[in-house]
Amino acid sequence: MHAHITGIHHAYMISFITGMKDLILGFLRNHTAASAPCEHIANQVMLDGRWSDLDCPSKTQVKNFVQSHFSQKKKAQEHALSRQGMRSYTGLSLTWLKDEVAHRGMDVGRNKAPGCIRLLERHDDEHVGSLTKFHSTPVSESKSDDSNRNDGLLGLTAFKKSIEDPRRDVPKEDFIPLLEWYIKECMYQDLQAGRRLRENGMSKLLHAHYLQHNGNVKRHDGDHIVEGEPSYKLGDKVEVLWKGRWYPAVVIKCYRNHTWDVKYPSGSDQVFCKRLPVSLLRNSSVVE
Repeated sequence: MHAHITGIHHAYMISFITGMKDLILGFLRNHTAASAPCEHIANQVMLDGRWSDLDCPSKTQVKNFVQSHFSQKKKAQEHALSRQGMRSYTGLSLTWLKDEVAHRGMDVGRNKAPGCIRLLERHDDEHVGSLTKFHSTPVSESKSDDSNRNDGLLGLTAFKKSIEDPRRDVPKEDFIPLLEWYIKECMYQDLQAGRRLRENGMSKLLHAHYLQHNGNVKRHDGDHIVEGEPSYKLGDKVEVLWKGRWYPAVVIKCYRNHTWDVKYPSGSDQVFCKRLPVSLLRNSSVVE
């Protein structure tokens, strides 16, 4: 998907490429619409390196996205408050919502979860004194793909949540874009993701790996111990593989699960530098 920008609408019309919104939202932690550093965010999106300059949003486009995000968040909070004491359909699986809409004799059409929820809430409001009994026990989104599992392992949706939910509490200075996390995790698990695979594809690849190992998988950002002599030590000069090229760096932190933090030369962007697995590193090729 590419940004569509035309003429005088340049500041307002843009289709965010996969990964951009996740990166921007990461910078909005502990911010409001008024305090969000939109110019800084726009610069960071460009410096991230995944997208061409033409595809990256401007400061104004980031500002529009930020205002829309907080506006929708406020509306969601007001809506939840206005419906206190009533049935809530937030967080239920799309399959269950569609079945419930059909159960009440309404046309599902092409509605996704928000549209189905509006239909069901409107139906509830029209039948306050005689609410329709649910067609089945409500199923949450995180459990919808686990309904046929009896082995105690997570389904794909719950597996993705186990990765993404803890990231919401990460301090802004330690935040790592989701795509970067997936790339490192695939390399740590020795999975060949391919350069064209994105978040969804890699999450499926990792989930299949998780099931294959009956859930006994240690992640690259965990605190487990890997036995044996580590490949690199503090102060080692190395090279980091990023987007098909090798970049010089120095190891500045070693983890006991055999991952490393590095620092690039002065003046370089310090991105893609934390919790790097061994398959993304090699000894420096510079002869001193």
